[in-house]
Amino acid sequence: MQTLDTKLISNVEFLSELIRIALDVPVVTNNKKEKFLNIPAGVDIETSSFYQGMDKVAIMYEWTFGIGYLKDGEFKTMITYGRTWEQYMNFIDWISEILSLTNSKTRLVVYVHNLPYEWQFMRRHFSWTKVFFMDDRKPVYCIDAHNIEYRCSLKLSGKSLANTAKDLLKYQTEKMVGDLDYNLIRHPETPLTERELKYCEHDIAVILAYIQEKIEQEGDITKIPLTKTGYVRRYCKRAMFPQGKVLEDENTHAEINFEAVGVSRTERMFSRWLYPRQCSPSRDDSYESWFIRLYEQLSSVYGSFSVSDGHRKIHR
Repeated sequence: MQTLDTKLISNVEFLSELIRIALDVPVVTNNKKEKFLNIPAGVDIETSSFYQGMDKVAIMYEWTFGIGYLKDGEFKTMITYGRTWEQYMNFIDWISEILSLTNSKTRLVVYVHNLPYEWQFMRRHFSWTKVFFMDDRKPVYCIDAHNIEYRCSLKLSGKSLANTAKDLLKYQTEKMVGDLDYNLIRHPETPLTERELKYCEHDIAVILAYIQEKIEQEGDITKIPLTKTGYVRRYCKRAMFPQGKVLEDENTHAEINFEAVGVSRTERMFSRWLYPRQCSPSRDDSYESWFIRLYEQLSSVYGSFSVSDGHRKIHR
């Protein structure tokens, strides 16, 4: 296991280092022929809330951004920070320019731990080309005009940053706890101690280490699902339909297209399969156990499968 040696550097140092490695950053494509930089990146903001008259408001007073990369088989990180949205937007302009994100139509995936919360602060400062919501004001990912795609690492890990750090297998780092007093009201001009900045640095280090491990485990960044339940959906899809994408049932006239996640004239059981949150009998049931039980139920009800013309046909 490699212990990460991280440190905060200035925005200028970060961008200078990025220029040096830019040409060596690997590019991968997904099944839609979209290009992605195959490196981990993350951003985190610190906020402070207070009452303004009778209204409770919140402001961002610190942001931390990091990128990781492999050099001679060793995982390296670059982490920097700023205090205002103006600084962050200017910094992102330079990131996009150096990596030619817009010109080459290549996307940089930046992970945020709890994107729905941070989205409320970010959304007014950027132009967005695409946003995918799971619920009201709760995006799973969003793509800005710089061709940067923000994704939620909390949805992927299902755990706090502290517990995510404990689960790291190859790259060791830890989240600092209790070093940033959230009871204090801060603003962008509030001085931050070295220990408080170290807290911010370690938050990003955990995200970078976690995503780098996922890249290595999955093969590349395009194969990392958006959420933790994506692993279960992938398992069920491969187990039940290893040679086809579409299921057809001549008796019930049910058809499920897993790429579009669409259902047509399907039975109640399939609705329970595709929408476990609404149909799970208990809030305590995890998605994983629910999907596995559903797979077993489907197998017992529909019996054996045979392949015909690229489709899976069910025989009772």
